[in-house]
Amino acid sequence: MSDPCREQIVAAVLAALDGITGIRVLREDMDPAAAAESGGDTEEFPQYRIYEADEFPQVDFSGEDAFRLAIDVEIWADGADGAAAMKAVGGFRALADQALLADVTLGGLARNLELSDEAPPMRGAPGGNTVRATSRRYLVDYATREGNPFAFA
Repeated sequence: MSDPCREQIVAAVLAALDGITGIRVLREDMDPAAAAESGGDTEEFPQYRIYEADEFPQVDFSGEDAFRLAIDVEIWADGADGAAAMKAVGGFRALADQALLADVTLGGLARNLELSDEAPPMRGAPGGNTVRATSRRYLVDYATREGNPFAFA
């Protein structure tokens, strides 16, 4: 059986970010301690932490099930000091935008992907004077066949 459409969307986001050289990509649909136990060392920087956020049905009575999925990306980096770390965060934030907005259909899976005008909450707190982080929320519109979360419409 193939993965549900939502999972395929998240995998496409992970793949787009994973193509960026010099930064780790972690899927954080669990708490940081559980991620560390599963092999994801959350203290190795720089890194993108990907979170599935809210998903809202878009009722349009068209014979398909449409959704808007929010995907939160935290960008973490360290540097010689706080200013250097923040500069690195800014660069990796721009690379994430470039990678995800280059193909707003995520290879034909989504109808649209856009950057949200609201920042998501940070789920972690940077530690020390040389680590900085910021977050982005991307909104993905997609549709499945009515009553079938495994088939795109």
